[in-house]
Amino acid sequence: MSILTLLTDILFVGHSLVGPTLPAMVEAGLARQGMEMQVAAQIINGAPLKYNWENGAAAEGENARQALSEGRSRVLVLTEAIPLAAQIEWNDSAAHVARFAGLAWQMRPDTQVYVYETWHSLHSGPGADIRDDPGAGMAWRDRITADLPLWESLTTLANEARPDGAPPLRLIPAGQAMGRLADAIAAGQVPGIARIEELFDDEIHPSDRGLGFLALVHIAAISDRSPEGLPAKLTRHWPSREAVITDEQAAVFQRIAWETVRDYRAVEAERQVRATEAPPETATPDPAPLPDPAETDPSAADLPPPDLPDENTAETTILSPPPTAEPAAPSDRTEDGALPPILVPDGPRGITNPRLSLNLAPVVDWSVQQPFLDVMKTARPWIGHLPGRWGGMEYADLRAGGYLDAQGWPLHLPEGVTGIATLILTDLPPDAGGVAGRYVLRHQGRGELRIEGRARVLSRAPGRVEFRFAPGEGGVILTITETDPDDPIRAISVVRQEREAALDAGEVFNPDWLNLVRGARVLRFMDWMATNNATLAEAGDRPRRDDFTWALQGVPMSVMLALANGLQAEPWFTLPHRASDDLIRLWAGEVRDTLSPDLRAHVEFSNEVWNWQFEQARWAQAQARDRWQAEGDAWVQFYALRAAEMADLWTAVFGDQANSRLNRVISTQTGWLGLEAAILDAPLVRAEGRPAPVDSFDSYAVTGYFAASLGVDDKAPTLRGWLGESLRSAEAQADQQALTGRAREDFLATHRFDLALERAADELQDGSVTGDAQDTLDHLLTMTLRYHAGVAQARGLDLVMYEGGTHVTGIGAQLEDRMFSEFYHHLNYSPEMGALYSRLLEGWAGLTDAPFTAFNDVEHPTKWGSWGGLRHLGDDNPRWRAMAGGCPGC
Repeated sequence: MSILTLLTDILFVGHSLVGPTLPAMVEAGLARQGMEMQVAAQIINGAPLKYNWENGAAAEGENARQALSEGRSRVLVLTEAIPLAAQIEWNDSAAHVARFAGLAWQMRPDTQVYVYETWHSLHSGPGADIRDDPGAGMAWRDRITADLPLWESLTTLANEARPDGAPPLRLIPAGQAMGRLADAIAAGQVPGIARIEELFDDEIHPSDRGLGFLALVHIAAISDRSPEGLPAKLTRHWPSREAVITDEQAAVFQRIAWETVRDYRAVEAERQVRATEAPPETATPDPAPLPDPAETDPSAADLPPPDLPDENTAETTILSPPPTAEPAAPSDRTEDGALPPILVPDGPRGITNPRLSLNLAPVVDWSVQQPFLDVMKTARPWIGHLPGRWGGMEYADLRAGGYLDAQGWPLHLPEGVTGIATLILTDLPPDAGGVAGRYVLRHQGRGELRIEGRARVLSRAPGRVEFRFAPGEGGVILTITETDPDDPIRAISVVRQEREAALDAGEVFNPDWLNLVRGARVLRFMDWMATNNATLAEAGDRPRRDDFTWALQGVPMSVMLALANGLQAEPWFTLPHRASDDLIRLWAGEVRDTLSPDLRAHVEFSNEVWNWQFEQARWAQAQARDRWQAEGDAWVQFYALRAAEMADLWTAVFGDQANSRLNRVISTQTGWLGLEAAILDAPLVRAEGRPAPVDSFDSYAVTGYFAASLGVDDKAPTLRGWLGESLRSAEAQADQQALTGRAREDFLATHRFDLALERAADELQDGSVTGDAQDTLDHLLTMTLRYHAGVAQARGLDLVMYEGGTHVTGIGAQLEDRMFSEFYHHLNYSPEMGALYSRLLEGWAGLTDAPFTAFNDVEHPTKWGSWGGLRHLGDDNPRWRAMAGGCPGC
């Protein structure tokens, strides 16, 4: 049965891309189809949905929240502002779609809710600079295709919370229709219209003629019927002279509108089928409680202003154990109060290459690595909310004010602070493997703990709540709004329900992650130790197992040692540059007494102290000035001095075991040939009567990166040419196959980079496309690394790699060019990249017996780089297969 057999009216919520003309055209067109509708709109020009939600009483036209709370609408069409990425980031678009939909469904569960997909500026394209629009560098037509997943992401939260019987929230694919219309115009298929710009009044807003086309798209989407055969003039009178559409144009408009809606509905239907067939851990979350009418009625003038996040009562869980209750607590201690030993279960080996080592990705709340069972260990540092705003009191302020205990749990709320919050499971990509499912949160203490954002509460008990989570935009927000100073909320843990018993038994690590990295020869803990820009100096401040998060000071040494022992992987520690001798000795003793005797510990002072983007380089420069009043390469000489002192401290702690159980590592800037002499020999150090630093080390570490400088501005025109040629080639192939509509779009999406991949792979190999061999794989293997192999041999050191792999990413202006970023992401996980990695591993094996050390294990690609061998826990790609399986010549 069509929704329109029950329909009484349609409500639009949006801005100038809706009103005032579009609703009237939609009403008239539906009436022409024999369906008399009352169509109304709430319009606030330029406003995002968040502002529309909060200011309906001041809007032009209807007050949407009031109309919805009275149950007067059966169809709701929501329009988000643009640039869309900015709205998603700053105005929580998906949450506000869910709020409008939730209110509609509460009063009428059969309400059909839509998101109206729009478009970005016609001025988008290479070199465009549009305020607050980082994607402006992509051509307008390409953006329409590329932005579709962003628009689709707006529907996710609402659909997850959809009550039984409510129809799925759907997209009105108006942007896709505009794109198809532009294609038809470019192909000469629309009589009397030569350019898509002729249907616009400016770079964003359609003319009345353009709105006539958009009305047809809405009519097709809402009625689920083709608008073909409707008269060209929908309303009694043309809205303006510019609105006139000929019968021939109307026929094309109607056909494209229907084909777009029909094809997109087929895609939606297939997606819904896949969702119903998903395994339990990725099943759609149970619906959250819908808001109380009093809390959503805009006429309730006596309501107090909400605490942040605004208007989120539908997604809030209050945990207030009664005074007599004994809240459930995580079983994280034995009866004598000591932390239990960490268990690492056996499992399959994800890595069979015996010559592969891995850097481990940073421990952060947005990490797709998800290495720990208790995801609270990846939580963001607490932030205090001042009235009417998010934040205002940082973690350092909370710590300095005495509001946190030794482990970082809030003791009480500062005066004037409405809540202390943290984030977990933040902005994980929708396809992230191993994270969706049912979670259990447990805590000790009394107070109010709100669970908001992407959590969908399933059950509650004192000190315990179960919720369902699905990855996507946003995260799970935990906010303490009240806490008993005598029994504060603390010891929060969050774990997948099916792994609760494993956490209680002493397991710490996520088995999905363990099974991927098991088999690595060495694990480098640079990011886990929060090495870059570290502030840690004294032993008393070191990370501990019962810290509320390990995303602040780093992962405790005991946890890293348990992982190394459990996986039989040698650990590589990078000690913070400010570490005192006492802290160094303490950690060295812990490693000596805990690490399996058949595993070596690799020890390195800090990370890339030559690299000026890190504070440790500036610190070394200041130390060198104070000690020697010297400039030039004095900063790396001081690095060598302190690194040698660190190595000597480890040697003293290990005693006669040092040579068999330690690998003491010194590194250099790989691309600066000759800088190593200042590091290894350090004449300023020797002038003090000390031995040359080289005498304190076993290994000499370099990087193994290659990029052919693809990401620098000088090569941008060349790369842009490849991409244009590649797209034209794909379009020609689609023409040869007579592909149209969705089939053509899918073909172009799959093959638009094919030719560019060939060009880029050849360039990365040896620079043969441009004639520039610098920074290529061949240059790395035959020149740079061969040079460093000679240095290592001459100095009696083993050549080792501390990081390596693809360094293909945008730099400078390219960072903000979405087309380049999309290509780099595609390239970095392509079969061509897998072949380059095989060549890299083989070349490295010809220079040294040391393993290849990839950077890094699991990390989602961003504009800053495609560093993860795997993009998430469920990923598989040619690059990872080359790394994990090794190569015949290795």
